[in-house]
Amino acid sequence: MSIRKIAAQAALLLSIFLAGTVVIWMWVMPHFGLQMSDWNDPSKTAKFLIDHKSVFTFYFFFDWVFGITTFVLAAAFTQRFSRRQPWLGIVIGGWGVISAALFLAAGTIGILGTQAAVHDYVLHANLAYAMTAQQLQFGIESCAVAAAGVLTFCAALASSRTKAFGKTVNFFGYLTGIFYVAALPLSAMNSQGGYLSLVGVLAAIVFNIGVAASFMKQPHTELTLAPQAS
Repeated sequence: MSIRKIAAQAALLLSIFLAGTVVIWMWVMPHFGLQMSDWNDPSKTAKFLIDHKSVFTFYFFFDWVFGITTFVLAAAFTQRFSRRQPWLGIVIGGWGVISAALFLAAGTIGILGTQAAVHDYVLHANLAYAMTAQQLQFGIESCAVAAAGVLTFCAALASSRTKAFGKTVNFFGYLTGIFYVAALPLSAMNSQGGYLSLVGVLAAIVFNIGVAASFMKQPHTELTLAPQAS
């Protein structure tokens, strides 16, 4: 079995769910009344979570997908570049594990926290639990995105040095890394920083489609889980 094919499928799946994220943030949530500026008001977003728990539960499921696909891609990038760019291979693998773990944690906290928050609100009409769960999930998810940004930037850098993915794909990889990392401190200060993450998501969609196309077209004989039977 080839990691190359698995990584290509993971990159395409990641692109699809990233596009879904754009739809949720830019259309679904505003359609139900939650604007980007509302994230500066924790009580308002917590009440929105209570009233529209299915939307948030569905969105938090995305974090699990991001965690799994990020781990698969990090493994493929590490094997792809470790021979010619060993230090970058190590960095990509390390940040891939960190990002995947944070995404899985954020998704778990989001899904379980939403159910517990709704139950607590029904019993006590109190938003404190919902606010805490939501802010914890958002903080961990933001760190996961930043870690994915470091991973993507390093993958683009390794690709540019080894001429693996092409200049256009590498360019969008750099954009993804820069905007993902920059969004972490800015989002902590103001909800408008979330627009940087959105730009990073759009760049990441293009980058991952390019990565998938590259993995499918190029042989990459080193990307195999087990040798082919003769």
